[in-house]
Amino acid sequence: MRVVQPSAAQLASAATMGVAAETSLPAGEIVAEIEAGRIRPEWSVVAVDESDAVVGRALWWGRDPAVPIALDVWDVQAQVRDRGVPLGNLGQGAASM
Repeated sequence: MRVVQPSAAQLASAATMGVAAETSLPAGEIVAEIEAGRIRPEWSVVAVDESDAVVGRALWWGRDPAVPIALDVWDVQAQVRDRGVPLGNLGQGAASM
């Protein structure tokens, strides 16, 4: 598993990544925030598996186009083994933003 800054396509995939509804923003809200420019690839990191599928995400949000202000989404798919490892890696990647 790798943690990377996402391409636009990976960010779109991260927006619709399957996670429990009670643990995250709804996919439609994340997509709307991306379309509005309030969640951006350069402010985000994603965890990808061996097949380059997005399995985790740390998405920063901001109104100012230059600076994000809040870590809005930070989660990993439920089927990922040892979920704490990718969450920690996502947190380290997000902290370097």
